[in-house]
Amino acid sequence: MNESTKPLIYIVVILLLVGGVLHLIGAKEEEFVVSISIARPLEDVYPYLTNPSLRMKWSEGLVSCKLADSSDATVHEGTVYESEIDINGKRKVVQETVKLYEKHKLMTLHREIDGISETRIFEIETLREKTKLSYRYLQQRNFMSSFLYLVNHRDLNGPMLEEVEKLKQLAESGEGS
Repeated sequence: MNESTKPLIYIVVILLLVGGVLHLIGAKEEEFVVSISIARPLEDVYPYLTNPSLRMKWSEGLVSCKLADSSDATVHEGTVYESEIDINGKRKVVQETVKLYEKHKLMTLHREIDGISETRIFEIETLREKTKLSYRYLQQRNFMSSFLYLVNHRDLNGPMLEEVEKLKQLAESGEGS
């Protein structure tokens, strides 16, 4: 090995080590959870989760949303929402698929965007004369998004709580329904 290739070998080894570390970081799933109590019956709250026009009123960054199959207005497992979202000033078109669904109880939405696999789980239940909404967000990142995540990491509990607070305000006022 001559002296001119030695630095190149060091650079390659360092890149492989950094890549391995970032891969391990990316292999981890991150979870955020918020819950809220809404002073409305479950039947009044649930449409804010399933109706595309109502989702746009409270879901941060959602620019447009519609059901992919306009002939089937009911939501069920396999339903696809075609959405446009604003992420840091950039608009992205995504498809969100309902993976699990139990009317008035559970809806799980999944989407892939920029190397990030996102699953949003909405669980809803009646609690006396109120509705309890739990919102869980699971995130899995690939190698490149893991690298960017180190630079742009933010706690999502605050923004998620703002979203469900907005949903609560809309549902309790009856606005948009």
